[in-house]
Amino acid sequence: IVELTVTCDGNFNFSLTQDQSTFFSGESWLTIAAGCCSGVIDQINSFFDPTITIDTYLTEGIYYIIADIFTDSFTPGDYILNISSDTNSTIPESNAGENQEICENFTTLTANIPQDDEYGTWTVISGNAIFNDINNPNALVSDLNTGENILQWSVEAECSEEIAISQVIINVAQPPSSNAGENQEICEN
Repeated sequence: IVELTVTCDGNFNFSLTQDQSTFFSGESWLTIAAGCCSGVIDQINSFFDPTITIDTYLTEGIYYIIADIFTDSFTPGDYILNISSDTNSTIPESNAGENQEICENFTTLTANIPQDDEYGTWTVISGNAIFNDINNPNALVSDLNTGENILQWSVEAECSEEIAISQVIINVAQPPSSNAGENQEICEN
């Protein structure tokens, strides 16, 4: 009995193989169950085939894979259980875009677009910023402070515990000031 924790819904393939070059003369059962030895979801058996397979869709939860092998005279060899799935467990990537030197207190951000099963979120690390949409990689950000504003783009995947982060620095230049001096009264030409 093997306990399997499914963290993301998906199609799963279970394959039980008797790794022996001689003819397999026994009976094999492969069962996928919601509870240990109960709650059968799918089951297959074979009398002469050295490999049996179950393809099924599983949702998030805990499952039990039960392999029963029986022969009148036990056939020596290894029994291999392979489990594969089409669920995406890739590590997300984050790119907050190029640092910017600007004169106004607003700009458009240029982070990477998350994959289909991912989402991104903007946060302020230092300085100030108001985002028109904190989940938009190309959000318009306004109310930036003069000087350095550090913004972070975090990308998370639905089926991964990994969080990718990157930062961008938006430097708002000090607005120029002019000073013509004090007012003067002049009596001469």
